[in-house]
Amino acid sequence: MWDEGTIAVYCAATAVADECRPTADVCNLLLEAQRSCRLVDDETLRKMELADERLCVGGESFRCVIVPGARAMPLATFRKLCQFAAAGGLLIFVEPAPSLGLSPEETETMGAVWPGLLDAKHVVRVLRTEDCLAALEL
Repeated sequence: MWDEGTIAVYCAATAVADECRPTADVCNLLLEAQRSCRLVDDETLRKMELADERLCVGGESFRCVIVPGARAMPLATFRKLCQFAAAGGLLIFVEPAPSLGLSPEETETMGAVWPGLLDAKHVVRVLRTEDCLAALEL
């Protein structure tokens, strides 16, 4: 089972109301399961430093990041998540997983990286929010 530390839940800084619902659903699920979580946006993720299997910022560290229903994300954010997964951090994507960058070039780059990312040991894609808890048991 993954440690009981705080779980980072991604929410794009530019998300509009409809895009925030999956994030709220994940946070509610975690809180009901008495798991601590913190919302992190693109800027916060990019500022985080990798230390062992953790992303660290401002005295906090995270061994798990959940990305709920983000169809698009900046390439810099996607790259940071790839580095985190490669370092052994648990990365959970709730469908739909991001497939679009902020430009055609970013989208092309992300598409080329996806197959390798999905082969990483600690990267999980789940269809439903409820499946996040099972993924945390890995």
